[in-house]
Amino acid sequence: MIIPENPPEKLACEGGKPASPEQLPFMGGADLIGEEEKRELLDVIDSKSLFRYYGTDPRWKVKTFEKEFSQVVDIPHALAVSSGTAALRTAFVGCGLEQGDEIIMPAFAFLACPAAAITCGLRPVFCECTEGLLLDPSSLEQRVTPRTRAILVVHMVGAAADMDKINEVADRNSLTVIEDCAQAFGTSFRGRSVGTWGRTGIFSLQAMKTITCGEGGVLVTGDSEVYRRALWYHDLGFERKGRDGPPLVGENLRMGELAGAVALAQLRKASTFLERMRRNHARVREAANSLGVLDVREVPDPDGDNGSALIVELPTQDLADIFRKALSAENVRCDRCSDKLAYGYPVINESLGEFERCHETEERLGRRVMIPLSPALTETDVDLLIHGIEKVGASLEQ
Repeated sequence: MIIPENPPEKLACEGGKPASPEQLPFMGGADLIGEEEKRELLDVIDSKSLFRYYGTDPRWKVKTFEKEFSQVVDIPHALAVSSGTAALRTAFVGCGLEQGDEIIMPAFAFLACPAAAITCGLRPVFCECTEGLLLDPSSLEQRVTPRTRAILVVHMVGAAADMDKINEVADRNSLTVIEDCAQAFGTSFRGRSVGTWGRTGIFSLQAMKTITCGEGGVLVTGDSEVYRRALWYHDLGFERKGRDGPPLVGENLRMGELAGAVALAQLRKASTFLERMRRNHARVREAANSLGVLDVREVPDPDGDNGSALIVELPTQDLADIFRKALSAENVRCDRCSDKLAYGYPVINESLGEFERCHETEERLGRRVMIPLSPALTETDVDLLIHGIEKVGASLEQ
C-alpha cells in the first residue's frame, strides 16, 4: 500500500483542527471602532447638542462629515441622511423621477433598491448581470421602454460596473443615471470614484460597511439642482437660512449628530482601512487563483476594487454550498453572495405582479460565494484565512 507523502489535512467540519483558532474579523469598519469614535461622540454629548441644525453649543459633526466626504469622493455636494435607503429615496426625488416612471436596475441588488423605488411610486425593471455579478449593459439596453426614465447602477461587493458602456446606453436613450455605491465606498472606475459617474450617487454607512455609524447614508452629486431638491426633501421642506429655490415637501431623513460623530471618525481612518483591504485582497485573490476548483470574480476595473470581499465561483451550486459550509467551519466567514435576487423577496414580487425574471443571473448567483475581508485582518489573520481556503479547496479538488 502506497501512503501519500502529504495527506490532506482533515477538515474542521469533519472533526479536524480549524485553520483559525477563533472566528476571524469580518464586519468592516465596525471592527476598528475605537478611541477616535469615542472622542467625537463625547464631544457631542458634552455639547448637549444632538440635532444637526441647532443646539446650545453645536459641534456640527454632520456638516463637517459632509464637507470631508465630498472632498474624499471629489464631488461638489454631499448630503448625510439616516440610511442608505433614505439616500436612495432622496436621490430619486432629487432627480425629479415621477409616479409610474420605470427605473432599470440589476437583478443582483439589495432589497432596498426595489423597495425605495416602489415607495417613491416608481416601477423597478430588472436586467441581467455579467459573470462578475454587475449590471450587464447589453441586457440593460434590451429592457429600455418608452416609460423608462432612469438607470440605477449598483456597484456590488466592492467592484464598479462598466460606467463607460452604461453611460453610452443612458445617453442614447436620454436616461438619468443614479449610482448605488452602498457596498462600494472607496471603489473607483478608471481612477474616478464611483458615485461621480452619474447624475447622483448614494453610499451606505450601515453596520457591515467599510465605514459605518451603525445606520446612515450619503447622497453625492455635482448637480446643484439635485442637491437643492434633496436638501429640501430630506428635511421635510423646512425653510432654513441659506436654502435657495422653491421649497419641496418631503420626509424626515436627517442624520443626527451622534451618528455624524461616528461617521466622521470612521471617514478620517478610511484611507488606512482601504489600504489594508486592498493589500489583503491581493494576497487572498492570488491564493484562490492557484486552486483549480475556484474561479475568482472578474470585474471591469480590478484595480478599482475596494478589497472589501473576494467572490469565488465553484463549478456547481452543490459544490459552492459544500465550500461555504466547510470554510465557515475553519472559522473563516464565508457567505452566499445573497439568498435572493432583488425581486426574490415576497414583498417585492407581490407588489410588482408580472415582471421579467433574470434567469442567467439566478443561475450564476447560486455558484458563487463571498469571503468578507475586514480592515481589521492582520497579516497573521490573512495567513490563517488563506490556509483555510487552500485546505478546503484542496479537499474539493480530490
